[in-house]
Amino acid sequence: MIKKRILSIIAAVLLVTAFATPVSAQNLDDAEMRRGALCDNCNRGEIVTTYEAWSDWRYSGRQSCIHRAYGEDAIYFRTRQILYRCPFCGNNWTNVSSQTKLECHGWNA
Repeated sequence: MIKKRILSIIAAVLLVTAFATPVSAQNLDDAEMRRGALCDNCNRGEIVTTYEAWSDWRYSGRQSCIHRAYGEDAIYFRTRQILYRCPFCGNNWTNVSSQTKLECHGWNA
């Protein structure tokens, strides 16, 4: 009799804790529960990437080879352009970054 009562109390406590919502989640509004970044303009719309592209690699120059004793390395660069848009207010903006690489043309004696 006492065993059944203890087991039923334990089962009730487990059910309550399993379905309880944390207090911190109850106080969040809709904007705080989003996973993406919010628009700086309206602070409501979630930022969406509308376009992303890399340019072709372009020759930029030469430098002394850092890999071998003799020769030179060719320097190449390319740029990336990303366009973002807020679906709520329609605000658009662009982010441009660049990348550089060395192509070894050196040799050892």
